Amino acid sequence: MIREAQINDLKQVSVILKEVHLLHQENRSDIFKELKEPIDMTYHQKLIEDEASKLYVQLDGDIVIGYMTLKLIEVKSHPVLKNKKIVKMEELALLKNYQGKGFGKSLFNKAIDYAKEIDAEKLDLQVWDFNIAAKEFYKKRGMKFKIHTLEYIV
Repeated sequence: MIREAQINDLKQVSVILKEVHLLHQENRSDIFKELKEPIDMTYHQKLIEDEASKLYVQLDGDIVIGYMTLKLIEVKSHPVLKNKKIVKMEELALLKNYQGKGFGKSLFNKAIDYAKEIDAEKLDLQVWDFNIAAKEFYKKRGMKFKIHTLEYIV
């Protein structure tokens, strides 16, 4: 079952976030610091309270096994860009032992449904280049690469 998150879900969300953070920290220790204390969930609490954001949780019974964060971005009156309504997926994460069982696909489909509900033009997201599994997951769902961010470490 997928539903909008509540404040009391954040402790379980933080467990998933820490698991994902470890993957990022292992692959990009130049960016992600080693965690020595619990993750501050203030940012995620604000997502629950913000009308332009959504934080959904995927449940297995009473256990939060995954979550997804979405933000509405509206481009209006930009000098060179067309007006657009875009849903940006900032995070989609599942506990490792629930991956590959259709739960991620359900969360992704919820994001598409939400984007359609609010008449957004598209769903955008970013994925780290090292995360091959995530890139394949999103490609299977019909997503296409539009921008490649390059870096030169000095």
